[in-house]
Amino acid sequence: MTQTETINPATLPKPTYPPTEGLAKIAGKPITITGFTHTRGRPNKDTDVKRIAADGLVDYYSIQTEEVFTLEHTDKEGNTKPTPINHFYSTPYIHGQLTKWVGSEDLAGRRVGPVKALKLPKKDKPKETFWGLYSEADPEYNQ
Repeated sequence: MTQTETINPATLPKPTYPPTEGLAKIAGKPITITGFTHTRGRPNKDTDVKRIAADGLVDYYSIQTEEVFTLEHTDKEGNTKPTPINHFYSTPYIHGQLTKWVGSEDLAGRRVGPVKALKLPKKDKPKETFWGLYSEADPEYNQ
């Protein structure tokens, strides 16, 4: 008879999340991306209701950079202090750019860069803006 292992979820370690800030904090700075993710989770008090799906969840996108920036960050307890950060909230468009460039949802030890994250007007709707990544080959990179 084989012995079956029992896993008690209550004893598993809780996941930890690195401090994360918005792309605006590093807009226009050259970065090298070492990872990117897409997760789904519960909305928070600041979530735009248009982003909440029918199942009540929100899509979250983020990038991880090789560079570490010391930025003012507010933790869960409401304390604000300078914090080293290399995780940034991203957008579905940037996630799509990265997926297209690397051919998968995983960098698998590769890096993408240098690029700059910029918020620019849409070509067909100049009053609307979007976040995108721009490389040295793009004229926007030197703006």
